[in-house]
Amino acid sequence: MFIVRKNIPALPCGKALYSYEGKEPGDLQFSKGDIIILRRKVDNNWYHGELNGCHGFLPASYIQLLRPLSQTPPQGKALYDFEVKDKDQDKDCLAFSK
Repeated sequence: MFIVRKNIPALPCGKALYSYEGKEPGDLQFSKGDIIILRRKVDNNWYHGELNGCHGFLPASYIQLLRPLSQTPPQGKALYDFEVKDKDQDKDCLAFSK
């Protein structure tokens, strides 16, 4: 049997199982029953999501997945070459070619 869910966005999202006040700056506050758009999975315990235009982190255990995030990581195509000039200052940079 096919179940139609009303008011569920086409984007990856989850339904809040509990209310969350947030414990740190940058946490997303929400109420039980809210539908939260999931932007990315931080790790097995946390998501970064959006609710009513507010963005923040939320515990994965507080939501029921309705539409999971894609398993395929986003990709991009380089428009220009980039090389690291100062390896000490740019240690977190990735060199790439067009």
